[in-house]
Amino acid sequence: MPRIRKSLLQIIPAIYLLLTGCSAPLVLLPDDVGNDGLLVGQVSSITWPEISLSDPLISFDVGKLDAGDESVTKSGSPNVVKKKYIGGLRANTIVLPLAPGEYTLEGFQRLVGGESFSTPAGTYSRNSYITYPVKKKFTIHSGRATNLGMIVIDPFMQKSKKKLEPFFLDNTYELTTFLEDRHSKIFNSLESKDFINGYKVSLSAEKLNRLRRYVTEKTVSGKRWRYHHPNDVIVTGKNGTLARIVMGSEGSAQIKKLFDAYSVADYSNCGVSGSRAVCVVSPEIILLIDDDQIKWRTLPDAKPINTATAFGEKGILLIDDSRRLHISYDNGSTWTQYTGMQKKEPIERSKYEPIDVNSFGIYLGESGYYVFEKNSDGPIVYADYSGGKHHSMNLPDTVENIMQVEEKGDRLFIGPSKTDIFDDKLHYMSLSSQQWKVIEVPTNLCSKMVILDEEANHIELFCGERDVQVTRNQGATWSKKFVSASYFNGY
Repeated sequence: MPRIRKSLLQIIPAIYLLLTGCSAPLVLLPDDVGNDGLLVGQVSSITWPEISLSDPLISFDVGKLDAGDESVTKSGSPNVVKKKYIGGLRANTIVLPLAPGEYTLEGFQRLVGGESFSTPAGTYSRNSYITYPVKKKFTIHSGRATNLGMIVIDPFMQKSKKKLEPFFLDNTYELTTFLEDRHSKIFNSLESKDFINGYKVSLSAEKLNRLRRYVTEKTVSGKRWRYHHPNDVIVTGKNGTLARIVMGSEGSAQIKKLFDAYSVADYSNCGVSGSRAVCVVSPEIILLIDDDQIKWRTLPDAKPINTATAFGEKGILLIDDSRRLHISYDNGSTWTQYTGMQKKEPIERSKYEPIDVNSFGIYLGESGYYVFEKNSDGPIVYADYSGGKHHSMNLPDTVENIMQVEEKGDRLFIGPSKTDIFDDKLHYMSLSSQQWKVIEVPTNLCSKMVILDEEANHIELFCGERDVQVTRNQGATWSKKFVSASYFNGY
């Protein structure tokens, strides 16, 4: 009997090409669409985030269309061919050149495992997949882009692969902005920037409102709102979710207002300060919520806008890709600029990331804000809310991988450094003496910090799924907790 070897493979789509060969073509975007057309669309995976790691599965009739390689599996009819397209889904956005013709988006397919067999004749592999069905027919025209809209996987139905139901929303503004910013060459090569609609809006206003409430309530139950914000806050999320929340004394929450913004823009990284919020809509446009009113601001001088927040009663802070700060103290009527943090080269925007790359951290303290670049060793720049001068803080040489800063108990804390080999370090500075203290953490890979009392004695650090490190005496001693018994349970 030949020996059989089996192994479970958890493989990302880039490696997936090696297993599937020519039946799953890798999508390389040309600068010019030529005689082909372009399939575009977006996927909202609020309750199905794994779809963002999936690939489009498209069928077509080889009797009407030159199939090229016909070695793929056929189904339904002798003339129907299905193909997967590796890399056709970028930042939850479909960008896929196709020859003119009639197609069906069968769904999205994800590799979930496989096994290999050794026989005297050789080694053979067999893979298994999950398909998330969509079943949407569309037509591709030469030199034009066909938009399938925003495909929303209904979060209210039972989580069963056979019971998924997609809905469709108008995403024209967001998708145009995304393509102009990420894939400008192929987008500009189209005969027209106006999309051919490959969908009909099938999510009613009532269901969209329900979806927004679902996203908002899901966000409100998250612990990140329990700690940094006052009782009256703006909560943000996907599917245009912008809501004003009234928080109760015992953690209860009530949605007081749902704001009417673009229905599919991702507002999960808005900068929120109490009942004010600033969101990056495009590289030069922000959305401001103030006094329960939505206002739009176009700021070409700050382009490309990377990170934003509201502060105080009328303050707005923007950071562009070059790490320049753009500050307004009058709700965007006038602006000043701070270049003391400016980088030699701006951040290179990935073609696979969303428009709001959110590369910078902003922490709103008691009297002013702190700004830093994420995953860096500094600088941290501070300015008070009244318009005082910005200044760069002196940091210990041991500071690295800054992801979180926080004021508590007249101290400024820098979260754990998340080292791979050596033990992590926690840093804090007395705001009165400006002296830093370095605290050794008895483990590594710690990435999140929460301070659970006003005196900053009780601190918990999330150190991966393995454990949470806890101190109740400001780092003098540490103990270990299971994640399930800690503040981070459910993250």
